Amino acid sequence: MAVYFECFTRTTMPRQELFEKSLSIDAHASSMADSAEQAIGGVTSGQISLGEQVTWRARHFWHPRAHDLGNQ
Repeated sequence: MAVYFECFTRTTMPRQELFEKSLSIDAHASSMADSAEQAIGGVTSGQISLGEQVTWRARHFWHPRAHDLGNQ
């Protein structure tokens, strides 16, 4: 089964600044405060770099979940 997802974001922020913000563990955690998302493994704060990994724990749909994500 093929799945396609596209997301558009309008912003006045310069591209480089927006890209750097996308690598911020702290900015992501702050934006996901309602789901109590926390970085619990790998890079847990600051900026993630190429080849590094982060493990997130969050509550989605009232159930705790853990997700491993790598920046390749």
